[in-house]
Amino acid sequence: MKMIFGSGLRWFLLVPLALVLVAGASCAAPRKSVDTLPSLAPMPAPSIRVQPEQALRGDGGVGGAPAAVSDRLVIRTASVDIVVDDFPKAADAISALAEGLGGFVVSSQVTEMVPGAVSFVSIRVPAAKLGEALQAIKALAKEVKTLNTNAQDITEEFTDLQARLKNLEAGEAQFLKIMEKAKTVEETLQVQRELNNIRGQIESVKGRIKFLEGNVRESLISVTMRLGPEAKPVVTKGWTPGETLRSAARGFIGFVRVLFDILVWVVIFSPVWVAAGLVVIYLRRRLRKAKS
Repeated sequence: MKMIFGSGLRWFLLVPLALVLVAGASCAAPRKSVDTLPSLAPMPAPSIRVQPEQALRGDGGVGGAPAAVSDRLVIRTASVDIVVDDFPKAADAISALAEGLGGFVVSSQVTEMVPGAVSFVSIRVPAAKLGEALQAIKALAKEVKTLNTNAQDITEEFTDLQARLKNLEAGEAQFLKIMEKAKTVEETLQVQRELNNIRGQIESVKGRIKFLEGNVRESLISVTMRLGPEAKPVVTKGWTPGETLRSAARGFIGFVRVLFDILVWVVIFSPVWVAAGLVVIYLRRRLRKAKS
């Protein structure tokens, strides 16, 4: 009985103490988009951080895909508004351009070539070839109305996520050690709940890191296409003289129907109009007699 009580008391004190120590340790690792779960042991934030370029090369980060070395991690995007002669041809040319540079088409919306119509194409290309892609798109256009580029430095967020990932993985390792020492079902379930929680946060951080890596490697270009005055058709597609005649005939018939409906209502309510007219005539005569 004494042995059981001693073991239960030991676990009753050990697990809460571990959670408190973890809470103190995790405060050092800031968070931007993922809920913080502290590591188990009272350890400071790592003094050695993996450099951003190491993560993108695959020798110290999560992604492990090759990319160019850079002191800063920057997400570059661009938007272009151009005038073209033909929507389908321009969209096909932009799609072929993206594939030729090692990228792909994100979305494409090509509309009918009618006055005022606008079409859109979004592509992703390797960040190192962003300038080349923009030059090629400009060459396809009859006119470039606007061209905007944007650069977002995510180096700080990326390194913070890596430090946070290390703390979370260290906390997971400590929970696993505690799990090995658990002797009752209640102790095992309590540690397992904490393990599930911390593993979920590890996956979230890894997913965010992977997302940032992908945006750094590939730049997004959003292209808006408009028709030039010479490209707009003189006659709208689908117009025919016969359809105009039929439309005019339908309008005339509708007008005649409205007049006929009005006439029917007037005739039906004619007793009311006659009675009202007689009353008005009678009152006017009475007024004349009264004045005379």
